[in-house]
This record gives sequence, C-alpha cells and structure tokens, in this order.
Amino acid sequence: MAASPLLVVAPGAATDKHDPLARLESLLARLDGPLAQELREVATSIEQALAGERQRAEALSEAQADALVNSAMIMSDLQASQAELERAREAAEAASRAKSEFLANMSHEIRTPINGVLGMNEILLRTELSAKQRRCAVTIRNSVEALLGVINDILDFSKIESGKLELHESPFDLRALLEQLVELYAENAHERGVELNAVLPSGVPNHLLGDDARLRQIFTNLVGNALKFTHRGEVVIEASLEHQDHDSATLRFAVRDTGIGIAPEARARIFDAFTQADSSTQRRYGGTGLGLAISVQLVRCMGGELCVESELDKGSVFSFSVRLRRDHTEYPTEDERGALAGVHILAIDDNETNRAIYRDQLSHWGCDFDAAYDGAHALECLREAARAGRPYELAILDMHMPGMDGLELARHIVADRALPPMTLVMLSSISDQLSAEQYRACGITQHLTKPVRQHELFRCLRRLCLTAFGETVAQAEPLVQAAPAVTPLHGRLLVVEDNAVNREVIIDLLDGEGLTLDVVTNGQEAVDAFTAQRYDLVLMDCQMPVLDGFTATGAIRVLERERDQQPTPIVALTANALEGDRGRCLAAGMDDYLAKPFTAIGLREMLERWLKPAALTAATPAADAAPPAHADVAPGELLNPAALAHFEARERAGRHGVLQRVVSAYLDQSRTLIGQMRDALTANNFDGVREAAHALKSSSAVVGADTLSTLCREVEESCRAGDFAGAASAAHGAIVLCGEVLIALGARYPQSQP
Repeated sequence: MAASPLLVVAPGAATDKHDPLARLESLLARLDGPLAQELREVATSIEQALAGERQRAEALSEAQADALVNSAMIMSDLQASQAELERAREAAEAASRAKSEFLANMSHEIRTPINGVLGMNEILLRTELSAKQRRCAVTIRNSVEALLGVINDILDFSKIESGKLELHESPFDLRALLEQLVELYAENAHERGVELNAVLPSGVPNHLLGDDARLRQIFTNLVGNALKFTHRGEVVIEASLEHQDHDSATLRFAVRDTGIGIAPEARARIFDAFTQADSSTQRRYGGTGLGLAISVQLVRCMGGELCVESELDKGSVFSFSVRLRRDHTEYPTEDERGALAGVHILAIDDNETNRAIYRDQLSHWGCDFDAAYDGAHALECLREAARAGRPYELAILDMHMPGMDGLELARHIVADRALPPMTLVMLSSISDQLSAEQYRACGITQHLTKPVRQHELFRCLRRLCLTAFGETVAQAEPLVQAAPAVTPLHGRLLVVEDNAVNREVIIDLLDGEGLTLDVVTNGQEAVDAFTAQRYDLVLMDCQMPVLDGFTATGAIRVLERERDQQPTPIVALTANALEGDRGRCLAAGMDDYLAKPFTAIGLREMLERWLKPAALTAATPAADAAPPAHADVAPGELLNPAALAHFEARERAGRHGVLQRVVSAYLDQSRTLIGQMRDALTANNFDGVREAAHALKSSSAVVGADTLSTLCREVEESCRAGDFAGAASAAHGAIVLCGEVLIALGARYPQSQP
C-alpha cells in the first residue's frame, strides 16, 4: 500500500515555480503543528544563509571590479614610472656625455698650451745652460707636470666613477721616479724646515714594468699631503721588497711623516672624495680632499689596498703593496764599485734617515764608510782616524746641522793641523747656495744641491777620486754660475705668495736688483709683517689660505688710516687675467695689477712705475723712458764705453759669460728688428715700424748704443704723432746706424759673433 505524501498542495494553489523558498513557504502555510513550525525554522535558516551568500557574492563581485580598476591603475602607474625611468636614464646618459665632452674639451684646451710650454722647455733643456738656468728650466718642467697632475686628477675621478680607468704597463726606473718626486717637492720641504728623503735599498729591483704614471700620481698625492701637514721633522718615501721571483716583485711602499697626525674618528672618512680630516683642515691648509680618494682607487686597480696608521701630533704612515713585473732588459750601467772601492769616506748629517741612505749607497759602491751625527762628533771621528793612521780621504758635509753648521765644520777641519788634507763635499739646499769663492774660502772642493740623485753623487765622488781629489774640478766646473745683473733699484719690498715655486720665481727675478725683500706665505703674515715694518712696495698674491690678498689689502689700508700714513703701493699678482679681475683688485684697494705668468721685463717695468725715479736703471729702461745719458760719451761715438765697462766689470768680478751673452743676444735681435723695420717701411706699415723701433730703442741702450737708441725714439714718437715722413727718414737713418753699431760690436767682441 503506497505511503501518503507529506505535503499535499491543494488544487489551484498559486506557487512561484522559480523560487524554491517561496514554494516551501506556500506549502508550510497550509500545515499546522510542530512539524510545520520546525520546517519554518529550517526554511528561515536556509533563507538567511542564502542571503549571506548573496551578500558575499555581491562583495566579491565588487572586489573583483575594484581589483580590475586597481590593476589598470597600477599598470598605468608602472608604465608611467617606466617611462619616467627611461627619461631619467636618457637624461643621465646625456649628462654623462656632456660631462665627458666638457672634460675632454677642457682637457684639450688646457693641455694644448701646457704641451707647448713643456715642448719649448725641453728644447731649452737641450741647449747650453748654466747650472742655475738648467735648474730653473727643470723647475718649470716639474711645475707644469704637477699642473697636468691636477688636471689628470679631475679626469681620473670621472673615469673612476664610470669604471673606465685603465692601467698601462711600460718599463720604468723606480729610483729615477722617486728621485724626481723628491726634487719636485725639495724647495717646499726646505722652506718648511722639513727633511724630505726617498729610501730605496740596493736590494730592491729598480727596473720594473707597470703604470709608472699612476704610481707617480699616488706618490704625488701622498707626499703633497704629508708636506702640507708636517711643520717639523721629516717626510720619507720608503720602498721595501716583500717577495720576488724571476718574473715579478711585490713591493711595499710607505710615505711616513712627523706631522699633525689624524684623529681615530677621522681616519675612516679621509679616503672619501672631497673630504678632509675635519672642517677646519680645508680652511687652514686648502685642498679639495680629492687626492686620497683617487689614490685609494688607483691602489685598488693595482691589486693593493691603501692603509693609514696615525697618531695625533706624532705623524702618519700611508702604505700599500703592489705586485709589479720585473724588467729583464739589459740597460747600460756605470761601474759603481771599481772607482770608489776602498775610499775612506766620512758622511756628516744630523738626520738619521740621511745617514742610513749614505750607508746603503756608499756601502754598495764599496767605500770604507763611517757616519757622524753632528760637527763635534765629526771632528772626533776625523782626529781618531788620523791618530790611528787611517785618515779619511773625503768628507760629505750637510749645510744645516744644529750647533755647528757645515761651513763652520769645514773651517774647523781645514784649520786643524792634526788632520791631513782631505776633499770636502758640501750638500745644501737651493736657497743656501753661496759663491764659488765663499765655498773655496771654507775649504769646500765641490758643492752639490740637495736633493742629490744617487748617480750625481756617485759621479761627483768618482770624478774627485780620478782627479786626485779635486785638483782641477773646482776650476773646470764653476760651483755657482751667476746671472747677469743690472743697475740696482732701491726699496724694501714685501712679497706675499703662498706657492713655493712662484716665490722662487719672484725672488730669482728680483735677484741683483738691489732690493730688500721680505717674503711671507699668506695674507695674515702679510698684515703682521706690515704692522711691524714699513715697505716701499707690496707684491700681493690674491688667492691664498688663511687670509686672501683682497682681505689682507683691506686690513693694510685700515692700518694706514689708523696711523695716518701715506698709502703703500700694493700690486696684485694673480693668475686671473680677465678684464673684471683688474677692477676687483683696484676696488679692493690695490694700486696695480700684474697677471701671472709674468716676465722679468714685465716685473721690472711694474717696479719702475712705483719705486722712486732715482732708482731707474739703464740696463732695462722703461718703455717710454729716454735712453740714459752718460757724461763720458763722446759726440758721434757709436758705443758708450761706460755701459760696456759695466758688463766688463761684471766679467772681472766673476760673472763669466754675461758680456758675451748680452752682446750675442743684441747682435741676433737687432738684425731681426732691422729686417722687420725695413719690411714695414716697404709696406708703409708704420705700426710695424714703431714696434720695431720701440724694441730696438731699449736693447740699444743696454749695450751703450745711445745715439742709435735716441734715433729709434725719434722713429717711435714720429709714428705716434702721425709724422710718417719724419718717421721714415729717421728709420732709414736708424737702419744705417744699426749696421755700423753691429760692425763695431763685432770687432770689439769677436767671440760673441754667431
């Protein structure tokens, strides 16, 4: 029998066929009892669950819609960011290209004239020069190379940033590299009272393969820094051998100083670009802080690591090791042992490093060598050796020693009758050079200028031995060759210049002028000197540490007003040669302006403008000054005997070659000027006529051709006045007269003829 259905829908009941819950509700409405109630509760729960699911479905749908929108926005942002990054990359590449092009162009523009200077200087070095002239030319070369080093620093920093720095291997002489470096900084070290040495033991390989230019660059940065921060003691470049085999050698290099040291907290950042130990360092010492940053990168490129050890007020040691290939090329060498073997030599120097260098070099040459640390110790050694029957044959003396300097020691040695005669060799700095007569008067046979290269010392000692210890050396090779002098000027000058080479140039250019010079190195020292002393003229550099020239000039002018004294002429010396720079100097209270580099003539003319007229000299008359008149010149005489007697007297006083150089130069120059004057006349170029006459006027006065000088002045004045007929007439007369002067000079001084 079939079961009856639970729910029976009445016929004709309305239901929603598409809504199960509605149908269920319709059915439940017809039921009564507990079962119907329970079913209604179940239906309610189902309805609530379905409502919740609908809400979640709607939320999910909205979330999906939001996600699609956000994805689209993110994609849009990513595309915009990518485009922005692409534009930034292109801009960076363009900026890098622009920087590279700028650096390349600037490098070219600066290097072109520098190469000209170096090239002409090398030509000059191949000509016959006196010892002083050659040293000046070498200083020019070293200074220009240092300038190139600064330019290279800037370019190298850019290359390092871009990872494009490359090393170039070539053969080089390590000893020559270190000696050149010491020579470059020798004067700077001497002025600071600092001993500068390079120690290269004889066992260290000398001929190597590597990038010597980069190695020199590292040493230049390290030594320059060491000298900058060292005010007493010494700076030493040391090389030692860590390991070697047939093909390579690992060398340890160190630059040691006794300077101010570096605080522990500052050591970590000194190798960062444009950073120094503290903020006061740059103000006091100058510099960019770029050198060490480049050096540490260069050392890394060579496979090493630049390290520093330092203690405040006790100095610093910068060191690194590099592995270099050995150069087995056979180079010609001198026999460094035979000529000096067994020679009994005493070296006297108060510096322990110098004594160690002598010990290594002299022992390597086979000498019987001893060292003394001061004058008293040297005399004791000399007397003891004489008593023992083994006297010293040669002594090497240092000029600067405490208690008893080299000259005083030499006098004691010569005066001591218990000592047999011996050869004395003096070593002194550039600024200590005396005349040959002064050295000989003290018993000095030979004088060498520090720093002395090893081969120079060897050749000097060998030559002295081969000539029986100085029998003719002093006469064959003058110890000091003096430059031609002019009639002295008069006055006390204050020279303010922070650059050591520039100071040397100014002092040398003013040598023999009869001027009293006080030299200081910055504006503050200038103000201090001016406070204590009156001056007739101040030569003021503009860019200096501590106090620049403009500020120092202002301070001097305040002092003058407070003291109610007349203003002292102040002449600016500056490398800035733009039109506005002169105005800035004058606005600062300066009276004149001399752009660097300047010539001896330019400096002389500037001095003549500001010093007393009575001090003017006939040797280099000012551009518009009349030729000097001499009381003893006879009418119609071609050459003034007084002017020529002046140079002849210089010759007799030991200024050998000055007369020949002056006359030879005049013969060459005047022939050229007369040719220029003749060509200018033919072309009716009276500007050219005037320029030739102006040049011939001054040089003719130098050799005493006063009549010719006067006639050239007439040519010059007629050209300026527009009297071209008068100028032509006087110029023709000058051409004829100049020919007669040349004949007279050639007959009087035939050795000066080309």
